[in-house]
Amino acid sequence: MKTLNALILFFATVLCMTSALAQSTTTSATDCQVYVSADDSFELFINGKLVWKDSQYDKVIQKPLPLQRGDVVTITVTDQQGGLGGHLAAVILRSDTVLASSKDFRYTVDPATDFKTNPSLQNLRSPALEPLPLSFGLGAKKQPKKAWIQKSDRNAGMVYFKFVVP
Repeated sequence: MKTLNALILFFATVLCMTSALAQSTTTSATDCQVYVSADDSFELFINGKLVWKDSQYDKVIQKPLPLQRGDVVTITVTDQQGGLGGHLAAVILRSDTVLASSKDFRYTVDPATDFKTNPSLQNLRSPALEPLPLSFGLGAKKQPKKAWIQKSDRNAGMVYFKFVVP
């Protein structure tokens, strides 16, 4: 009986340790390379925290950002001029593999109050994509072929994009 109890205790300990190790492995953030082109400016949030903003609308910029499964990535794009224009193109690479491209983001022009933290994509639209005016220089398989182009006559139009890391 003592041997059986010792075996049960041993296997329970191994199971707990394995479970804890698996959880720590899946919840650790991995640096991803994030490439963005946005007209006129953008702010990028991870789980509601502002981590990057820029207004270099005429070129593709990139930054390494730590991402993990379940992270809510949102990008607010502001078009200062109205009319035709206001594009967003984005690529997220993890270990040289495309995690997301422009087509994987969903968007709204009227976000809910918890938009930046809630992982739900319900009621968000798929972007209507048009040919991309800029080259990302990432090679044929990673290059986003198209971008979301705003067609609006609103001044200072804002669009809110969301992607949840799988």
